[in-house]
Amino acid sequence: MMQSVAARASGQGHRRESRAWYRSSSLHTRVMDRPAEMSAVREPDAPTRLEFERTHIAYEQSMMSWIRTAIGLITFGFTIYKFFELEVPSKPERIRTIGPREFALTLVGLGLVSLVLATFEHRRNMKVLKEQWQNPPRSLAVLLGAMISVLGIAAFLVMIFRQ
Repeated sequence: MMQSVAARASGQGHRRESRAWYRSSSLHTRVMDRPAEMSAVREPDAPTRLEFERTHIAYEQSMMSWIRTAIGLITFGFTIYKFFELEVPSKPERIRTIGPREFALTLVGLGLVSLVLATFEHRRNMKVLKEQWQNPPRSLAVLLGAMISVLGIAAFLVMIFRQ
């Protein structure tokens, strides 16, 4: 698409192109271009409903992937902590920058932080989806993430306070 020099200088040509692409997406044209009174009364048609369901499932899968990653980090960190606690209980600890205990604490902390950030991202995505879809299903992934967070926090506290 050719732009005039004035349009390129003002940046309006790019905005028009991106807006045209955004309006051409099927989800936007089916839901967002309806008048407000019509979208509040009617349910979305079948293809739009399927698009919402696919989007919801994709958000749930992303959250479950982050939960799986956090579980891996937390369990690996706790395993390293317990292994070195049982393996070398009587040896005096050498002076190190990062020992096994610190490394294990870092892994568990990283797992918890990744789970918290993923939960915030998931909730933000679900909020946007809820604005366009009247009755989205509840997210069980967030409930599972909360339970894993509680277990991770318990492991983290055990590692900190148990010397």
